[in-house]
Amino acid sequence: MGKPRRLASEYVLVGGLLVLLAFGLRTYGLEIQSLWADEGTSVALAPRPLLRIAQDASHDIHPPLYYFTLHFWVALVGTRVFAVRALSAFYGTLLVALTYNLGNRWLGRWGGLVAGVAAAVSPFAVRYSQETRMYILMALCGALAWALFDRHLRNPTPKSLAAWWLSALATMYTHYFAGAAVAAQNLVWALRAWRERYPARRWVVWGGAQLALLAAYAPWLYYSRETLLNWPAISQAFGLGFLAREVVRIFSLGTSVPSTWSPWLWGFLLLVGLAGLGARRVGWSGLYAFAWWLVPPGLMLALSALDRPFYNAKFLIVALPGYHLVLGMGAQELVHRLGIGRGTWGARLVSLAAVAFLLVAAVRPLRNEWTDPTYWRDDYRGIARTIEATAGPEDAILLLGPGQIEILDYYYKGPLPRYPLPRQRPLDPDETRRELEAIARRHRRLYAVLWAQQESDPDGLIEGWLNAHAFKASDRWYGNVRLAIYEFGDLRAQLRPVGARFGEALVLEQAAVAPAEVFAGDVVRVELVWRAERPPEATLKVFAQLLDAGNHIVGQYDGPPAATPTHQWRAGTTYPGRLGVPVLPGTPPDTYRLIVGLYEAETGQRLRLSNGDDALTLTTVQVQRPPVPPLPDALDAAVRRRVDLGDVTLLGWRFNKLGFDHAPDTPLAPGEPLSLVLFWQAERAAPRFPSLELLLVGPGEERVAEWPWTPVEGRYPPGRWEVGEVVRDPQVRFLPGNLAPGTYRLVLTGEGQQVGLGQLVVQAP
Repeated sequence: MGKPRRLASEYVLVGGLLVLLAFGLRTYGLEIQSLWADEGTSVALAPRPLLRIAQDASHDIHPPLYYFTLHFWVALVGTRVFAVRALSAFYGTLLVALTYNLGNRWLGRWGGLVAGVAAAVSPFAVRYSQETRMYILMALCGALAWALFDRHLRNPTPKSLAAWWLSALATMYTHYFAGAAVAAQNLVWALRAWRERYPARRWVVWGGAQLALLAAYAPWLYYSRETLLNWPAISQAFGLGFLAREVVRIFSLGTSVPSTWSPWLWGFLLLVGLAGLGARRVGWSGLYAFAWWLVPPGLMLALSALDRPFYNAKFLIVALPGYHLVLGMGAQELVHRLGIGRGTWGARLVSLAAVAFLLVAAVRPLRNEWTDPTYWRDDYRGIARTIEATAGPEDAILLLGPGQIEILDYYYKGPLPRYPLPRQRPLDPDETRRELEAIARRHRRLYAVLWAQQESDPDGLIEGWLNAHAFKASDRWYGNVRLAIYEFGDLRAQLRPVGARFGEALVLEQAAVAPAEVFAGDVVRVELVWRAERPPEATLKVFAQLLDAGNHIVGQYDGPPAATPTHQWRAGTTYPGRLGVPVLPGTPPDTYRLIVGLYEAETGQRLRLSNGDDALTLTTVQVQRPPVPPLPDALDAAVRRRVDLGDVTLLGWRFNKLGFDHAPDTPLAPGEPLSLVLFWQAERAAPRFPSLELLLVGPGEERVAEWPWTPVEGRYPPGRWEVGEVVRDPQVRFLPGNLAPGTYRLVLTGEGQQVGLGQLVVQAP
């Protein structure tokens, strides 16, 4: 009696630790990332009545079970970000417990331990356990169906069949592709029935259960048939090689790592290969695990070849627990191949080595998930903050992809009118143009939130119209969604001759700029008319910059010179183009130069004017102090942090290699220029500015460079600052030419304080 009790208590202890680990990983950082569009749909659907949820879910192309569970969940905990995502974290934790239980049942305690750890730390599982969507519930229901399927085969009673049937139906009502798990179970059942020569009665009973399953699912398929039949392909066509690589990569390391092949994957492949060698030794459970993992990807490949391609990694999460069980099987086979007895210390060490491998391999993907915005979801929270911080009462919001309205309204509570376009699919071109013309008449500025354009506007009619009839001031990605800002107006009557030749083939014939005076945070509208003397040999882009007396950029636009791409330009034809140059919030009052130029899109090489310059000064623009200081979210700071320095407050900062604002992590070499921008706020009029120094500190805390810091390089002295005024302070410092490669710290000192600005990587020239 002693050994079974010890094993039972060990099982409970290890299982409890795995559950705690899984729960901690799945609840850590739940609010770091913004909700994205599909999560906004989930949150919007959840409070509605159940019948309305079912009706609306059919248009969202998902069965309603997850939304039903979320409905009751939000009734208890509310709709804050942590609350709505916590349900998926709970489902994900239950999935780990179930995987560990199945691993112990199918593989023994050491194989079960490895499978349980793989499930607990899986970056793929953690990601979708932190998303307010149905995918982790699909994996949980699928795992429950596999557990009950196994129990039914061990003890084929009407009760066990009914339990499996209900779990299979729940799986199918969670996601359309969840039926792949049921298909895999039917495949395994047929193989086992053939090998073990099941009597005809069992075939009839099982077949009847499948027909009943289809009958219970058919009403939903009929109800949502129009959405299913008209939904476009969601991926490019793909083949077996691509799918095989992705299944191994994503199931092992998740989506928060580069798509290149990682050395860590060889360790996972070793375990998979060993599992394949030992599957016969495990018996039917080994077949279950492999079928669980491999049938869904195979079915995705087959269905995509027959109809529309629909590769999406998250659809395959229903197969993820099977992969974790395969890894546990591989660790168990390694013990056998090394000739180690299962109950020995050697078996423990081999299993613990596999556990250590899984833990270490998960570190980088999980760290990226929580700290690297490169891998984050669409940032609608950031979009809403940008609009709130910069919009005026005459502005409006356009939502390209009407389904975004729920997620935008979750974060944006302001009064601006929203225009979800197109109103229907496929869009009506004439009706859409009329609505765009009406928007342009009513509003000064338009914030266009562009998402899922291939589905909503595959021909690009809406964005093309805006590019041709408005002045695009900025175009920024927030994950997979873009925020483009347009200014309306007409400058054609103000066009003046220019006659500047760029390169050998292009002439800027006319230009107009308005207004001549703007507030910081507003947009300068620029209209340009280009003439091609012969077709350009390369794809070209136009840049327009506002520069201060120190040649620091305080506003910039980069984009196509005209609505017609330059590779389509013809000799002798003129091409009008419109652009907007946003004046960065916090820019001090002063007179600024507006320059324009062209550069090759692939190389970045600027086209020269006839006098050898690489840019043309069009005019000067007077920037005025805005009547209301900008909000912190409007500032282009990489770090936002309030530091009290007496009469002024440091609001934030950013720094990077000069000219690499778009790639701030680019290392510098000795002697290269460092661009640093500080953001100040005056706590009283004409504040006393502290005596500051910027330090570059080496690894041994040695000061390798010291630079005094005068705000705005003296061009806008603090004696002119008003109370509450926000001042953007850009400056450039050159690194010492003899600086050794390594990692350094930037520190700002003054008023008895040291403010660590961050780390700077210096590489060999």
